Amino acid sequence: MENISKHITYEQGTYNSHHIDNTPNEAQLANMKYLGEHFDLLYEAMKAKVKAGIPKFFYITCMFRGKKVNALTPGASLTSLHLQGEAIDIDAVDGSGITNKMIFDYIKEHLPFTELIWEFGSTFPNGNPGWVHYGLVKGRENERVVKIATKVLKKDAKGNIVKDKNGNPVYKTVYTRL
Repeated sequence: MENISKHITYEQGTYNSHHIDNTPNEAQLANMKYLGEHFDLLYEAMKAKVKAGIPKFFYITCMFRGKKVNALTPGASLTSLHLQGEAIDIDAVDGSGITNKMIFDYIKEHLPFTELIWEFGSTFPNGNPGWVHYGLVKGRENERVVKIATKVLKKDAKGNIVKDKNGNPVYKTVYTRL
């Protein structure tokens, strides 16, 4: 299969840890290629900042998620842009000279986006996200919705902390729109 873009292989774009079929249809693949064109601009900008001798400076942790893969992904939304190949999650390699904050800030300042999410990590805006979610929907490039994802303890109707079957506290993801 051909690459999604100059810097995204088909395998990277469709990878899933469940090792189940995750083949996009034509429309989803077209969305992935459109997003890939913009990802390549980010890649080239970050490459210029990488420490000498570092061959890999960030990972694509998720791009396309078909319905089966999405259903197996903890916390995944039923309306996730990943389902249509319109989002990519990026995580910087420690020690590369690139940080997730640098990726987040570059997208926010220089690229079109539908949604940009600071995923967990340390406190926005001066900390560093755990990873960056970059969503780009053709025709909705200028929506520019920025969100911060945080985990909070899940509580029942009485205000008690919900625990899993092993007695560990359960967290839920909360998105704060800036």
